Formats: sequence, structure tokens, C-alpha cells
Amino acid sequence: MFDIGFLELMLTAVVALLVLGPERLPHAARTAGRWIGQAKRMMNHFSEELDREVQAKDLADKLRQNSYEVGVDQINLLSERIGEGSPSPISVTNLEPSLRETAARAPSST
Repeated sequence: MFDIGFLELMLTAVVALLVLGPERLPHAARTAGRWIGQAKRMMNHFSEELDREVQAKDLADKLRQNSYEVGVDQINLLSERIGEGSPSPISVTNLEPSLRETAARAPSST
């Protein structure tokens, strides 16, 4: 990730030991470890949430496409039944508003 080699880690450890001293170095290392752990968990959570949003968007697009195709099929079936003169078992109230308008404009057989 940061491309830190062994030499850089040893140099950082020696400088930390000189600056903090042997008494405060373990506490500082524990605190730094906690911060790094929290940052990793936060990044993982963000990544998972982003993946969930992308999947939800894909699913919504698929549902929208499928509902459009089903809506077109319902209109075709409804217009065929109206053309045959038989009563339609499809309830117009179950259609989407735009489909209801189309069904209302179709000539009635009554």
C-alpha cells in the first residue's frame, strides 16, 4: 500500500524509541495500532457500502426494465381481449398510471 521496506520500518522504530523512550513506546505503539485498525475497518465498511449501493442500483435497473416489459405485455393482452369482445380478467387498477391511461383510451366492448 505505502511500499515501506524493512529499512524504513527499522529507522522509524529507532527514531520512535529515541523520541518517546522505552516507557512510552509500548503505549504509543498500541495507540497507533488501534488507529490503523479503525482506519482499516472504516475503509472496509465504506467499500462494502459502496458495493451494496452498486448492487441495489443494478437490481433497480433490472426491475425497471422487467416491469416495463411486463407492462407492455399487459397492454398487448388487454388490447387483444378488448378486441375479442370478451371481458378482461386483468384489473386496470393494478396497472401503472401510464398504463391505466393507455387502457382507458382503448375502445371498450360494452
